[in-house]
Amino acid sequence: NFSDNNGHGLVLNDSSDGSIQQNIFTNNGIKHSDFLRAEKSNATGGGLHILQYNPYNNVIGIDANQFINNSATTIGGALYMDLSSCANLLLFITASNFLGNRAGTAGGAIGFIVHKLNCNYNGTKPFGYHIFLSGCSITNNKAKFGGGVAIQIVHYEASSDSNTKGISFVFCYFT
Repeated sequence: NFSDNNGHGLVLNDSSDGSIQQNIFTNNGIKHSDFLRAEKSNATGGGLHILQYNPYNNVIGIDANQFINNSATTIGGALYMDLSSCANLLLFITASNFLGNRAGTAGGAIGFIVHKLNCNYNGTKPFGYHIFLSGCSITNNKAKFGGGVAIQIVHYEASSDSNTKGISFVFCYFT
């Protein structure tokens, strides 16, 4: 269990492969008695914070986890992911519950930001990123924008990006 941490419950930084299963993330986030100082921290991803920039083939599975009452001052109260468009990533989030999480700006439960970069690995084009959410319950989460989920893809190009990149929601419950 990851509980009552000042900052993030768990951070994955350029993890090549990983599995996060059957954990409980509760009450993680910036804890500061001075609310204005806490807001200036620009904290993201109270429960789980994922930074993924490497060009290698990465697979991360998040399965049967509970994210309850986590917070971030900006984006992704329960889960935040910062991803380079050059990263080769398959991310699966399945059968997980996001309840009562909050973010000051966007993505009360989940916040994704994808940064567009010029990808050139000796002429090899990365296969891209695919993020799948399946069988998740996203309930009573709060933010100014996207109380449940917020997705920001900077400089997305539909004509060139649609075959190599994608985010899918299947059998998810939003309330």
